[in-house]
Amino acid sequence: MKKTGIKISACMMVKNEEEMLPRCLNSIKHLIDELIVVDTGSTDKTVEIAESFGAKIYHHPWENNFSKHRNQSLSYATGDWILLIDADEELNAYQLQKNEFKALLAKAPKELNCYLIKVLDKNRQGGVTSATESIRIFRNRVGIKYVGIVHNRLSYSGKAGHLKLELFHYGYALSDEQMQAKYRRTSGLLFKRIEQDPDDVDAYFYLFQVHSEMDEKEKAIQYANRCLELIAQKGIRALEASFYYSLYYGMASAHLKLSQYDQAEAAVRKGLEVLPDEVDLYYELAAVGYFSGRLDLCVEGGQNYFRVVDEFRNDSTRAGTRFVFTTSKSAETTVYFWLMTGLISMDAFDRFLAVWENGKDRLLDKPGFQKELFTALEQKQAFEPLEPVASFLLNHLEKIHPGNHNMVLSFLLFYLKEKAIHENDGDKTSKGMFEAVAGRYLDTMDSYQSIPTEDAVILADFLLNKNLGKFFLELTLVLFERELSPFVQVIESNETIIRGYKKISEKQIKDRKGTLISFLCLDICKHLSGVQAASVKETGGEEAADPAGVIPDEKLISGQYRPGFGRIEPVAGNEPVKPPVLKKNKVPPVSIGLPVFNGGKDLTKAIDSILNQDFEDFELIISDNCSTDGTEDICRRYADQDSRITYTRWDSNQGIITNFQNVLGLARSKFFIFAQHDNTFYPEFLSACLKEYEADGDESYAIVFPQVKLIHRDGRTQLYKDPINAIQDSPVERYLHVLKNLDLTIPVLGMMRTKAMKTNKMFYLSQVHPNYNTLYGDHCVMTYMALRGKIKRIDQVLLNRKSSDYKYASSMEERTVKLINAIDRDAINEGITLYYTKIIQNQISVITYASISFSEKEFLIKETVSFLKSRFKAQMLQEIKRAVELVKKGLFFTTWAGQSLPEKTLDELPEFKRFYVATLSRELENALLVFPELTELRDALKVCRQQIQV
Repeated sequence: MKKTGIKISACMMVKNEEEMLPRCLNSIKHLIDELIVVDTGSTDKTVEIAESFGAKIYHHPWENNFSKHRNQSLSYATGDWILLIDADEELNAYQLQKNEFKALLAKAPKELNCYLIKVLDKNRQGGVTSATESIRIFRNRVGIKYVGIVHNRLSYSGKAGHLKLELFHYGYALSDEQMQAKYRRTSGLLFKRIEQDPDDVDAYFYLFQVHSEMDEKEKAIQYANRCLELIAQKGIRALEASFYYSLYYGMASAHLKLSQYDQAEAAVRKGLEVLPDEVDLYYELAAVGYFSGRLDLCVEGGQNYFRVVDEFRNDSTRAGTRFVFTTSKSAETTVYFWLMTGLISMDAFDRFLAVWENGKDRLLDKPGFQKELFTALEQKQAFEPLEPVASFLLNHLEKIHPGNHNMVLSFLLFYLKEKAIHENDGDKTSKGMFEAVAGRYLDTMDSYQSIPTEDAVILADFLLNKNLGKFFLELTLVLFERELSPFVQVIESNETIIRGYKKISEKQIKDRKGTLISFLCLDICKHLSGVQAASVKETGGEEAADPAGVIPDEKLISGQYRPGFGRIEPVAGNEPVKPPVLKKNKVPPVSIGLPVFNGGKDLTKAIDSILNQDFEDFELIISDNCSTDGTEDICRRYADQDSRITYTRWDSNQGIITNFQNVLGLARSKFFIFAQHDNTFYPEFLSACLKEYEADGDESYAIVFPQVKLIHRDGRTQLYKDPINAIQDSPVERYLHVLKNLDLTIPVLGMMRTKAMKTNKMFYLSQVHPNYNTLYGDHCVMTYMALRGKIKRIDQVLLNRKSSDYKYASSMEERTVKLINAIDRDAINEGITLYYTKIIQNQISVITYASISFSEKEFLIKETVSFLKSRFKAQMLQEIKRAVELVKKGLFFTTWAGQSLPEKTLDELPEFKRFYVATLSRELENALLVFPELTELRDALKVCRQQIQV
């Protein structure tokens, strides 16, 4: 491509932006010829970072005027075109070459002075919260400048074009504390603008935005109304004011959150009068309809929403400079659901199915939406439209939430049975489909007790007609005990069974489903009426003649028996059906849980290593914590290819702890393993661990784990000899062995008994206990497991563990300090917090929950306090000293990061103040138990208690 003589300057103003600036500058460095940076008083490494990118730095003291400093940066630019960007933004143009970019600008008509590009606001989870078009690329020296002291906007002449570029804005992806500081600063400057000009439209618009972000709904509505009044008074034309009309969406959203449905609809209607094709307003109209129960509005809003979204996609210039909040994948999925709900309410089932076809793939990871649509269709007795919905979900059963499996199978069990009865005898299609579903249904049930009555009748008829009389009797016993007790307590003969099913038939409601159940009850009675009587008692203590005469010599077993049918193929003609080979446990012996977030880089190797195990009977559960890279595509591709894989995905980032808990919660097997996206298993990992469990005759092992090979960031490998081998018979000895020797917590990655881990209180404590220290959490989990059973080490390397930031030479204390310092301060911001003291308290919780004697607990508590106090004494004393000094100064309401909470907030929340100091008092009390000799600690505790009384 021919080079052009165009020079491009990037301009920006900064102050203390060391955290976000590198990402910003990396995104533009390949496109620009000159970088102009106006620094307004940075005290961190901002200037140093900018200089490393070759920036020309100009220093100006901050004057509370964004436009002034932006214009200063423009004045230094020598390029023909200027790219304006902020430090908290990132240009998504890594694939664009500089010569291509210059060629685009060289083709600009003379009358075109600037370009709009799409700006996408992102939250802390990486999700897009809003989108708008903003002028960020413009000609130099044509009189373009910024106006307004805050939330300034560009004043320009000439025409504006559109470039297909995206700019990610992370200004709202801040901690709560940072956002509060930003809002206070912004609102202060906005009020200053209003003092200078009481009719400043922009100032009221941005005040509305600030209070919307702060979730102060009433104030947001107040400022929105004032802004709209000024627009009307000044006669600003609708198209010129399109930028401001997110006000109507914001007002509608605020009214909706306040359950003010009429006001919300009124705001939507008023906005649509001004801009008829406002996509956000149609979204909000559908939302108002759903939450107010006026489902006709769901249809009106939903249909228009998709019409406008399609138009915007075909012509991106139609959006202008307005904000767009509701075109994300998640928002569209929600509108699909609202629209389908509305169509069901209107009995518009043909239109419902058309929308379902367009949106069904999006609903696979929305169990709540699936359940609600199912319920709505069943209440309407709309079984024909429900059948394609159920069939689609059945074909993707491994991808939907396990809680909805029974819902899908239960409906198809009824629908296909009904259809098979009414079909021509020559057509075996529905019969074959029904038998397949029945087999799969039975395969998912843990016990007969979990089968609802209607399903139990259908399955009982199925079992009887398949000559599986033994299982028919088991299911019937459970059914009668639940439905007919105390009227039928013993099954003495077929006559007892017949009377029981007749009673169940009489209890049915005469709707479509009840009619089928009643028919099947009578069909069972007809089937048994001419068969030799049985002498089966409920206890199963006597031998039973099978009612169908096929399995006469088997003893009746408990209704807890899990049938475990596989797929049953239809049989032609009247050929008798042989019982299938029954597996006593169709659940695989091993569940592997793989929690992942943005693991696309290494994930393929990890999954391949699992699938290539020489022991193949396992299930792999992948829980995707709303990844934003290629993780989802990788997981879905593997899940489509291998039926052993279950893939689930969160709608939003739930945090690492919840994601780990999710894979364990979904596990069904006897044994469980935590996998990680950047670790790889040796092929014999599973078989070697299972071999140890097979040799464990008294089932004393809680965990079996192998040795590992550590892979460092620079590619070096290192064998790590784990010191843990807690195979002592005494739980007290095992606990102390793990407490004193656990380092890299490799046992967490071994094969554990699922039941023991699911009942491990320390694993779930972090989600419910505000003072649980997750930095030491794995140690608590492992000491708890040591009290439950033996932790057996295999002296064989079977796992590669990627360890990019692990230094083998560093001590556990050093790594713990590093972890504390690396964690986002707001993630652990609980005020004046004594983290090392909490380690002791959490270990005491482990002992408290243990099933050991009181004397053993007393002994372990003494040993634990003594050991941990010795290990972390320096750190504990340091943080206690800091806390005591703050309390002496009266700085009770100080964050872990050393920042004081705002006095105004504290004065308005007296109960919060009392709770805050009470929490601090408890921490000081805990520290005093460990260091009773510290009189200054005792004095600080007295001050806290006095403050509580105040």
